[in-house]
Amino acid sequence: MKSNLFSTIFLILFILILNFFYLSQSARDSFASAAVSNNSHASNHSDIPVYSGIRTHAAHVKSKKGYVKIFKGVDSPMAIAIDANGDIFIAGDKGRGEIAEFNLHGNRIKTFRNGIYKPWDIAINKNGDILIANDGIYKNKKRIKSKGFITELNPFGKIIFKTSNGVNYPYAVAISKNGKIAVANYGNGFDGYISIYSGKGKLLHKFGHGIQNPYSIVFSKSGSIYAANFNEGSIVCLSSSGKVMWSTQKKVSYPYAIALGVSGNLWVLNDGNGGSLSKYSSEGKLLKHINGPVSYPYGEAIDEKGNIFIANFNSNSVSEFSSQGKFLGYATKINRPIGIVIDKNGNIWAADGNGNLTKIENVAASGEYFQFDQHGFPYGR
Repeated sequence: MKSNLFSTIFLILFILILNFFYLSQSARDSFASAAVSNNSHASNHSDIPVYSGIRTHAAHVKSKKGYVKIFKGVDSPMAIAIDANGDIFIAGDKGRGEIAEFNLHGNRIKTFRNGIYKPWDIAINKNGDILIANDGIYKNKKRIKSKGFITELNPFGKIIFKTSNGVNYPYAVAISKNGKIAVANYGNGFDGYISIYSGKGKLLHKFGHGIQNPYSIVFSKSGSIYAANFNEGSIVCLSSSGKVMWSTQKKVSYPYAIALGVSGNLWVLNDGNGGSLSKYSSEGKLLKHINGPVSYPYGEAIDEKGNIFIANFNSNSVSEFSSQGKFLGYATKINRPIGIVIDKNGNIWAADGNGNLTKIENVAASGEYFQFDQHGFPYGR
């Protein structure tokens, strides 16, 4: 009788112990599942390396946004432009000068030398024709000295037109929506003017009222012309016939380049006092002036969101500002960038002083740029 009683008690205890372990394991599994579900975003990035010395999110390392690639460009680059297909053109001043065309992969696909002499600026029209401002003293076939000339080449390098009429040290060229061509003639620094040509190279207008030494020009959406007087330190707005519509009253220090923002505002790079960025309304009112971080800026580009990208020649970098002028970040280790363009995929391309074409791929989510070596280690920002 006692033996049966002990057997029954032992069986009951055994069953209770088994149930206890089963419930404990179920509870642990339940909590573990909940923890995995609640932390799924963190666990997705658990394998991403984080390197000391760089304050960044691991996701930036994984996506490698901001990656910089280097391609062989041209010697002594002077200007950079991009066409509707995304091909990139760099004007080089080596020897008599050349224009090199690169595809979206950074490969050189063409080289143009016909009708080129010391190219200072280039622009591409909607047909893919290449417009070149050739600066410097040049002797033509008649042995007549010319203070520069304008050349237009078709996409295969054939000269469409070449003219020295109305040209006096051309420093910049721009193309309007209807195909008219505006040229900023710097002159000797005090006798500059703007010349307007038809799409076939015929001189239509030549005006110098309100202009002293134009270094950069851009067409507005309505067809008016904005010009930067470099030495005089002013921005001038002119009608297509040369009438001065307004001129800035507050002087800036050596305005070097002008870009048209998405809302019609003007963003002006100033080369004096180490470099600065100024924002003007379309009526010429100074809205914002930013002293840094800009360092002797030699080029700018604006993306479809209105963000401004600046090539800083002196600090070997490209910096980014929002459409409101807020500094967002910069890419380093780009040797003396002289110009910058943005392709249709949002990648930034710069020509640098080493004769390289530098590609900066998509901007990191926080607005910071990072560069990566071959092992994926971020070495600059």
